[in-house]
Amino acid sequence: MASPTKHGSATDVAQTHIERIEPPQGPAAGGYPVRIHGRALADVVDVQFGHASAQAIEATKTVVTCRVPEGSVGEVDVYCVDKRGKRSNRLRFRYTPAVNR
Repeated sequence: MASPTKHGSATDVAQTHIERIEPPQGPAAGGYPVRIHGRALADVVDVQFGHASAQAIEATKTVVTCRVPEGSVGEVDVYCVDKRGKRSNRLRFRYTPAVNR
């Protein structure tokens, strides 16, 4: 039996990985909920939209729900941060202009 290594051992914690954001876009005013789907998400303590942190973060193993922070029209990187400070991969989110009714 091989001895455990730093990477790939049974004692490693799974890497946080995000696969999709629902919805993938929304008004730049922020404040609305999104769901981020992926794996190893239970320990997520922060979600970054560009340089702003999301609010009201709730996480399970496969879904993070949060409220989008205010942003500027255009695309930003989104990633999750776990309680160890490790960042997930990045996805894109598009802030859209406000809709006048």
